[in-house]
Amino acid sequence: MRHLSQAEFSHLYDTYRIRFYPRVQKGQALSGEDVAFEPMCQHPQEGFLPLGAFSYSQSFIEGLSHVGRYCSIGRGVHRLGVDHPADWVSTSPMFYKRRHYQRYARDDSPMPRSFDNTPAPINIGNDVWIADNAALKGGITIHDGAIIGYGAVVTKDVAPYTIVGGIPAKKIRDRFDMDIADALQASEWWRYDARDLSDLSMENPRAFLKEFEMRKPGLQPLPEHRHPLQHYLENSS
Repeated sequence: MRHLSQAEFSHLYDTYRIRFYPRVQKGQALSGEDVAFEPMCQHPQEGFLPLGAFSYSQSFIEGLSHVGRYCSIGRGVHRLGVDHPADWVSTSPMFYKRRHYQRYARDDSPMPRSFDNTPAPINIGNDVWIADNAALKGGITIHDGAIIGYGAVVTKDVAPYTIVGGIPAKKIRDRFDMDIADALQASEWWRYDARDLSDLSMENPRAFLKEFEMRKPGLQPLPEHRHPLQHYLENSS
């Protein structure tokens, strides 16, 4: 956990465009100081996430391994809880967690069995939108361009440019026709600075692709440099 001074908050924003929303309360400690992220991103008030440039999250989600660029993550998004052994006689951790057994049974005997329910990390691609209150199972990958509906419970990987929703989450529809989705993914437009893209036809994917391909030879990709907090504070006064 890390406390930041007002000068450090100002340095992060003024120099690197790293900000927080909702606003961090005075004296509040931040989690994730060892997490690597890009500049030009917005973290939740609880701490740092592995965000790519131009991404934001209003939720502090445990177990994220990677979030790409241009992602939008709403409020109340969280990782699902740990698994329990559904095919055992009992699902209770009393029979596979030594600390539970010792604490409540008052028995220091060795635990004769184990069950590994450590959640696997969650990976999120580029240009992903996750609406409020979605729940994500550990180990899934949400691929580029996908949309997760409000309150969805996502237990499986989500394909590129697919819209899913419901409990459990199921495919609602493709976001675009296949040729458009394939072309957008192949273009890797998210490798570029928003300032190089803002005047293109974002509201018309086919027109955007034509314009982007014409402009692309003259553009330089925005290098992806992810660093933990301390790197960004090194030059702070």
